Amino acid sequence: NASETVRSALSDALEKIESEKTLQGQISAVLIISHFHETEKFVSKTKHEFQPLVKSQNHYCTKENECIDMFFLHGPAEKIKKMKNKLLQNKLVKKTVLVPV
Repeated sequence: NASETVRSALSDALEKIESEKTLQGQISAVLIISHFHETEKFVSKTKHEFQPLVKSQNHYCTKENECIDMFFLHGPAEKIKKMKNKLLQNKLVKKTVLVPV
């Protein structure tokens, strides 16, 4: 049923937003972003701006013009959320997923 699928997706999205709001203190997290290749300089600049948080990064080219980056982060939750939000400001960043671990 299509309406059940939409309801479930919305519920999951709201749960994710609410759980991200509760993150505080020192955390470890994985930040996954999907973006177009043209944003690579922006992604790199942002990574360097938040360098103290970045413990590791993996970059994958998935299609001719699309990339996925995985950042392994550790630091204050507020700064990690700020990095995610800064990346989302670029319209060529298609999606971000923040996974606390």
